[in-house]
Amino acid sequence: RLKQENFQGVILISKGKEILMRETIYQKKGDNPKNLYKKHSFPLGESTKIFTAYALKILLLEKNIKESSYVKTHLPWFPYPNIKIENLLKHTSGLPKIVEIDPDFDTIPQRKKNTQLKKALIEAKTLTAFPPGEYWKYKRLDYFVIGILIEQLSGKSYHDFLNEKIFFPLKMNHSYVDESEPVLGNSGIYSNPEDLIHWQEELSHPTLLFKKQVQPI
Repeated sequence: RLKQENFQGVILISKGKEILMRETIYQKKGDNPKNLYKKHSFPLGESTKIFTAYALKILLLEKNIKESSYVKTHLPWFPYPNIKIENLLKHTSGLPKIVEIDPDFDTIPQRKKNTQLKKALIEAKTLTAFPPGEYWKYKRLDYFVIGILIEQLSGKSYHDFLNEKIFFPLKMNHSYVDESEPVLGNSGIYSNPEDLIHWQEELSHPTLLFKKQVQPI
């Protein structure tokens, strides 16, 4: 049925680390199918956030920093002094929408969006939608800021830190960060089904964090 509906992608069924079934489905027309090969990596979109949260928790553990710490302590330019790291992780920060601090975000060239967004955040005058911690409201800016926080605390790029602390130790050899992603940290990771088996195993039986740190993610 998936083939009839012109589905293109990979179907993988596993039990633990054991792969029970794997099939690559693509339409054999034109040149595009040549791009879909066995180890093809796909954009994870906003599922990137779980990797970002994991990376931050690893870093906080290494640096002995609590999630209750204020973001501004580590990012002095951050214009919202009452927002804590845990507020970003839980989407309880009340940060504005991206278009509220950068009305031109959707129209500027892709390659400039990331830099422009950080600049707009630094200069932001828009108030939070609610006092931090009072409500839950999904905002892409939360994990964009976490990505910046990872770079600030580690002294490495988001890409390099994830490679070193997650992809390499978990043998996720076909996973990587697209550094041109405008809202890096919220999205930007590519991976494939085989690598995600390793990732699922880490979430179920953590080796990089303590179990109690993984459960809230």
